[in-house]
Amino acid sequence: MATGLQEFNKKYIDRINRVLKDQPDYIAGFVNYMSNTALTTKYAYTLDVINFIKKVNKPIDELTFDDFSNYISSLEYKENGELITSSYRIKVYSALKKFNTYLYVTKKIPENYMLYINKPKKSESQTTIQKREKGFLTENEVSKYIHTIERNNINRYRQVGHIWNQRDMAIIKVFLNTGIRCSALSKLDISSIDFKNKTLIVTDKGGKVNEHDLTDGVVEELKEWINVRRNEIKDDCNALFISNRRRRMDTNSIYNVVKKYSKDIKGKNITPHKLRATYGTKLYDATGDIYFVQDCMGHSDPKTTELYVRGKKEVRKKASDIMAKMIK
Repeated sequence: MATGLQEFNKKYIDRINRVLKDQPDYIAGFVNYMSNTALTTKYAYTLDVINFIKKVNKPIDELTFDDFSNYISSLEYKENGELITSSYRIKVYSALKKFNTYLYVTKKIPENYMLYINKPKKSESQTTIQKREKGFLTENEVSKYIHTIERNNINRYRQVGHIWNQRDMAIIKVFLNTGIRCSALSKLDISSIDFKNKTLIVTDKGGKVNEHDLTDGVVEELKEWINVRRNEIKDDCNALFISNRRRRMDTNSIYNVVKKYSKDIKGKNITPHKLRATYGTKLYDATGDIYFVQDCMGHSDPKTTELYVRGKKEVRKKASDIMAKMIK
């Protein structure tokens, strides 16, 4: 039986192969050129390059500096005037830079034009900042959220549905305990858990393997879920979390589980990403150490970690109160 990582890799290999079917040979060459790139990034970059080629609509050997520069510039605003996120623009820039290098080294174009085009700067719009302020759960909201799952479990006890409530509770608590990404959780296998040492082995973004300590409570939730599976489902799937079809849960089905119990949390659309932000925010609140949080969240850059530290409104209010005393 395939592991979670094998299933994940195959899914993206198949996606890339489907995309390549209707593309010219140089797109396949570009994909092969990205041999040391994560499959998810390889797939995303391929789509970005295809969009660029469609937009420019000219033979590859006729591409100019302006084609690349104008395309990057065109990604600043949407048709309604709303700013396009800087993270998206940076991703497209990175894709075109790698593509331009491939074209240059294979002598398909005479110049590496992207070397002379500035990388978009990271920035946040006012709307994004406002969303981030609501992008995590408070301690009371976490308690209410978990209580909703528990209440649902009690109401459905002795019914077929209660086995899936046990799964859902384990999913939510693993998210809150470890702060892992949704894609990483979907790749977990039963063998990813070391019950003796109370740790979880996680294959994260870019194929990085990390070990996370689990609380006693989360270990018990996972044990209970696995016992329920063995006694009532009796499946033979490697995946730690499975759907009612007895297959590994994908990111969409995990997203739906997280959202399912959010009705009592008003004004917040709860997602796996928000649970990850809750993890990062609470760690920072407790330690004040951005580098510690960066390490726990597996980020390569502390600037990325800063985007997950929510609740800055309270910091601003404290600063305002301090200055108010002096001004008064």
